[in-house]
Amino acid sequence: MEDMNLVDNKYKLPDVSNYINDERLLNSINDSKLNAFISLTNKNKINNISFEDYPNCLVYGIQRSGKSNFIENIIVNILLKSTPEDSKLVIIDTKRLEYNSFDELPHLLCPIISDFSKSMIAFNKIIIEIQRRYDLLFESGLKTIEKYNTMMHTTNNLGLPKIIVIIDDLLDLVEYSKNETIEVISSIIQKGRQVGIYIIAATSNVSRDMMNINFINLFSNRVCFKAYSERDSRLLLNKKGAEKLGEYEYFFNSSLNIYDGKYKSYKIDDKMVIALVDYILHQWPTKHDNFNLEVSDNHMVESVSSREEYDDPMYNEVVDFAIQTGKISASLIQRRFRFGYNRAARILDLLEERGVIGPPNGSKPREVLIKSVNSLNPENNDDLDAQKTESGVNNKKSNDNSNTTTIFMLVIIILVIIALIKSFFS
Repeated sequence: MEDMNLVDNKYKLPDVSNYINDERLLNSINDSKLNAFISLTNKNKINNISFEDYPNCLVYGIQRSGKSNFIENIIVNILLKSTPEDSKLVIIDTKRLEYNSFDELPHLLCPIISDFSKSMIAFNKIIIEIQRRYDLLFESGLKTIEKYNTMMHTTNNLGLPKIIVIIDDLLDLVEYSKNETIEVISSIIQKGRQVGIYIIAATSNVSRDMMNINFINLFSNRVCFKAYSERDSRLLLNKKGAEKLGEYEYFFNSSLNIYDGKYKSYKIDDKMVIALVDYILHQWPTKHDNFNLEVSDNHMVESVSSREEYDDPMYNEVVDFAIQTGKISASLIQRRFRFGYNRAARILDLLEERGVIGPPNGSKPREVLIKSVNSLNPENNDDLDAQKTESGVNNKKSNDNSNTTTIFMLVIIILVIIALIKSFFS
């Protein structure tokens, strides 16, 4: 098989023209930008939409509307445009059905994830990576990952790869643990873009009891395949119409309003996918260094135990800060006390467990439920209980003394009356 050079000269990719007869798509593949996805417009033209412009995306649609094909389209675009040194993937597929052909890709940070516990570990490791990248930018005096990578390349060092987190299906994670899933994904969306970390999440349900509107609005870009109802269409697009779409058809809605409109997802031949993956595997070893997701059988027990035993020397200071501000979040704790995300998140868990703050509220800070530290101080409560007990004992003693005096006076009165009666009859 002959090879063709793409924009990236680090390695060669298979001649996909054997599987794609569409000249428009071949031209798109040779474009320099890393595309998030490519689609056909109403005028039957190829439309490229890049990660740089549209980093985080919520993909919605009923079953068999084209969501999985759309995400496969994204993965293929990444493989055609970048090496494993340039782009990394984290794929979460709880159904274990859609992406088996990509399981050995060297672009993967870890094997395809199908377990909720491992999903949470992966999310937390990504948050740690986000913080690490911000620290690197701060130390280098640069503001963007592109400038940082340019600096690294000029000294023949590797830059920071883009990391694309793909979730299919988001609903499965939310059903397992709604608050935990929404909070950790919200954090990645809000902080990841500037350091080259993006999320693309597919879901078949956007009902309010599963995902609140604040969380949905965090995704500035939305792809809406056929919807269950006009209500769902309005929720995602602010207009009706998605409920009437055909297979692979979708509406794209973004904060930039540039590419907004109706499209059709491009269907790439399965033979091309197999050939592409096979060729890459012959050039690059599969390794998932520094991203171990192995969990012991008693992981959940250990997690609960460690959470109960964990305390922080700065806990009281954080409580004071929360009471002063009236709101609290992991990012606020990080900025105020210069903690890492993990430490801030653990303190946040402690605050919730001890009744200081309320539950997660999408991307908004947590509500502080107390007005002063005294209301949660166990020693004060013990002193108060002791005071109440002592007061009760004293009251009881006082009542007992009063009753004794009354009885004594009644006895004296009776004796006086008896004496008077005897003297009267004698």
